[in-house]
Amino acid sequence: MANQRVKFTIGGSLGMTWEQVLNVVTTAEELGFEGYHPSDHFTPNQPFALNEDMLEAYTLLATAAGHTTKLRLGAIVSPVMFRHPVLVAKAVTTLDHVSGGRAMLGLGIGNYDREYEAFDVPYPSFRERAEHLEETLQIAKALFSQERTTMQTKHYHLQDAPFDPKPVQQPHLPILLAGGSKRVMRLAAQYADDWNCFGIIDDLTRKRHEIDEMCREIGRDPSTLTASRQIMLVLSDDPAVIGEAVERVSDRLAANPAHAALMEQRGKAVMARDFALIGSVEEVKDSIGRWAKAGVTHFNINWPRPANRPMMERFMAEVASAFK
Repeated sequence: MANQRVKFTIGGSLGMTWEQVLNVVTTAEELGFEGYHPSDHFTPNQPFALNEDMLEAYTLLATAAGHTTKLRLGAIVSPVMFRHPVLVAKAVTTLDHVSGGRAMLGLGIGNYDREYEAFDVPYPSFRERAEHLEETLQIAKALFSQERTTMQTKHYHLQDAPFDPKPVQQPHLPILLAGGSKRVMRLAAQYADDWNCFGIIDDLTRKRHEIDEMCREIGRDPSTLTASRQIMLVLSDDPAVIGEAVERVSDRLAANPAHAALMEQRGKAVMARDFALIGSVEEVKDSIGRWAKAGVTHFNINWPRPANRPMMERFMAEVASAFK
């Protein structure tokens, strides 16, 4: 699979200062990564930690645009309830302009309920959040392309709404949707350019077949929808480093009963490598090849913390170069 084209981008902002983020984006561009796609949250992920740094995503991305010239920029992903559809459309359009046409709109349904409770953000049922997600996509695409937009949806009402300037990228900037539920996958098949997914390789193989069929049902060529995966990288020849990474990933997998059962059958090391990029150069290349066979051709790699530039340099020189 090393002759298959695969895209590698960088993620990371949770718990980081601006100085650390600036180092991430400038290093990522220097090393040849194709994009920077941080998450969009008010606080770092669980365990809930109000005392760690968490910078606002679109302000961060717009500032990063001024320090880069090539990186694609966008959140993986913005929970749909955080912003009114017009605000998120305006934010990503502004990012497209300040970056010279390098923005991406990344959206998700939002599942981190404790974050919403802490900051008094509405957190309706899954069904209603899915409605907001679809309506946000409909409104954003209309605003990106129409001179004036009049639209009545269940949750929003736009009346002769102007939207200027339009995005630099036309007919619309790239859209990424994240989520593994059938409802979100159908929205990705209908509206997205990139579908961001989660789980082990077997999960993604099955879901890729499902979303391909969803594309065919609406008359879309499945090959026009790429699949991406946020993933951890631990590239090392040191057995102790690899062992620690396997244990860390195994603890996470054990929280899912189905994954825990598989881990009992297949062993921690096998399961960890079906969930993250862990091992030597050849082992990581093999994992990427198996992910690519499952349909994933965009990897958003979490920037290591503490920072490990030598590992990232080695990854780009010895691993990523095999997939260009």
